[in-house]
Amino acid sequence: LAVAFLVVLPYLLAGELPLFWGAVVTASLGYATEQQPLGASLVDLARWAFGARPGKALRSGPFWLGWLLFVGGSLGLARFAVGRRGEASGTAVVDGRARALLLAFTLGVALSIALSGIAQGHYLVQLAPFLALGAGLLWEALLAGRWRAPALGLLVVLAALVLWPLARPTYKLAKAVAQGERVIDAGPAYDIVAFLRANDPCRRPVLMFEDHVVWWLAGLKTPHKILTHPSNILKPFLVRAAMGPDMTPEVALGDVLRQRPTWVIAADRVYALNGKPLDAVFRGVLARDYAVVAEIQGRKIYRALDAPACPAAPSS
Repeated sequence: LAVAFLVVLPYLLAGELPLFWGAVVTASLGYATEQQPLGASLVDLARWAFGARPGKALRSGPFWLGWLLFVGGSLGLARFAVGRRGEASGTAVVDGRARALLLAFTLGVALSIALSGIAQGHYLVQLAPFLALGAGLLWEALLAGRWRAPALGLLVVLAALVLWPLARPTYKLAKAVAQGERVIDAGPAYDIVAFLRANDPCRRPVLMFEDHVVWWLAGLKTPHKILTHPSNILKPFLVRAAMGPDMTPEVALGDVLRQRPTWVIAADRVYALNGKPLDAVFRGVLARDYAVVAEIQGRKIYRALDAPACPAAPSS
């Protein structure tokens, strides 16, 4: 209760309780209930766990890691759950309180991922530490029992299957580092920031749907607070929470475009807009009111046709 009170307190003191309710309660519930059914999320998460990325070929390393971590970890935690209090598990002893805490946290994290409304592979990182503990308990029990030799052989094979696909990329990376080559691809964001600093020292508004770290790197504000993550403006429940109960993504995007941001940065295919009616509206505005002035790593930089020149800094 103390934590909840401290979270609410700044909103209470500022007289912004409706903002707290909309951002923390309404938007969160919308995110969890209005995007994807639970069954579809579970299927997608299972595919992510075994390296079967949607639309991509199955990758052997993540597939075997899925067996080692997700299957092994689940079996280990199940065995841990039914173990008797004080029963030895390899060299560990099952303690009732430790068991309750581990299982409660594991189930809580698993449920929060499953009920989060949309399945993303990186959400599973939250579950990995608990499954690693379960996998460790399982292998510890197997290696301490009569199945020690087969278990050790299986563990070595699984580890080799997980690590082998990484051998060649790791060798190439080490070789590049040794030769002084650039090994980190920072993407287009830094180059876009350099362009904006060189061409717009007065820091006028920028609209983008990708590479939005540019706003932070360049010290710019978004055209609207909902665009902190640009895809938010395409989610009806977030638009309603941030901009009013009668607001829709179509109206919200129209309002942002009517502000006529000086710069719009977009690839030919914007993932967040692809296949949506809003994409045609967005492209129509670009064709009518903007011109391409540069292209950086597949990102076109549009400038408003009626944007005034940036005022020159006063001479000292």
